[in-house]
Amino acid sequence: MKAKHLIKILEAVDPESDVNLQIGSDNDQSYRDLCAMAELADGDCLSYLEISEARILEGEDEIQVVFTLGQYNYRNLANAAATFGKMYKRRED
Repeated sequence: MKAKHLIKILEAVDPESDVNLQIGSDNDQSYRDLCAMAELADGDCLSYLEISEARILEGEDEIQVVFTLGQYNYRNLANAAATFGKMYKRRED
C-alpha cells in the first residue's frame, strides 16, 4: 500500500477511531500458521510486513479501521515454513 492510500483511509475516519492490525485475513488461519512456523524456523518472517488490505468497520457505537498485514520476505512461504517441520519433529504420543 502506498502512503497516499493509507493517508486517505485514515482521513476518512474520526481521529478517535480504533486502529487494529491482523496478520492474514479473517478466515485464513493457515496463512497465520505458515507465518508462525517460518518465524520460528528463522526469525525473518515477521520482521517486515506490508498492508495487503484495509477495511473500515462501522459498529453501533464505534468505527474501527482494520489493516490486514502480510509477510514480505519470502516468495514461497510454504517452503520457508517447511523448514520448521525439519527442525522440530512433532512428538506423537
